[in-house]
Amino acid sequence: MMWWIWEYFERWRIDVAYRLLRCVYSHKDFEHHWYPQILIMQIDENLEWLVNCQKLIAVAEWIKDGAASNIVAVLCEGHTQDPDTGEYLRSVEIAVTQLIGESCLNAHHLVVSYENLSELNETASAVIQCSGLGILKPNTIIIDFPKYGSSSNFLYAGQSELWNRIAATVDKCLLICKGDLWKPVPFSLAVSLNYSKLLTELNEK
Repeated sequence: MMWWIWEYFERWRIDVAYRLLRCVYSHKDFEHHWYPQILIMQIDENLEWLVNCQKLIAVAEWIKDGAASNIVAVLCEGHTQDPDTGEYLRSVEIAVTQLIGESCLNAHHLVVSYENLSELNETASAVIQCSGLGILKPNTIIIDFPKYGSSSNFLYAGQSELWNRIAATVDKCLLICKGDLWKPVPFSLAVSLNYSKLLTELNEK
């Protein structure tokens, strides 16, 4: 008897979520009331991570108008038993805080550590969920995507692993930044962006 009640409850939750999504799409002024949520994720796997993060922040500045919230998250590989890990994470936090302070972006920062590549997927997933990204809310993810959307184009194993994590989240984002995005001229941004509409079961029904 209990399983029947549980199944009914699950169907009710799906039906409510579906109706809410239909309500969002049917809103006449939806395009004019879109407030993107920007999440910048950066791995410290190479010595140029700080420069790459600065480029990502620069891109976020170009599309920051109307943004509800901006979060800069840096994922650092560090072992809890290593006595130098705490000091390194503090130095990363100071560097990220300085980057944000020198930019025009009003953002929160988050420094997260993971033990090894096998934990990177879970760490990235936790960051995404804690940032409030969800399928019922239009969002923006800014990340150092490879050209042509292929994980094989990454030079570092950690970036490839993170790409695999984010690739499973594409259907929960309204805007995905891909390719050779880091141009010195902001006007070239429109050419570099690859817009991806929200993919849901709504299209299948």
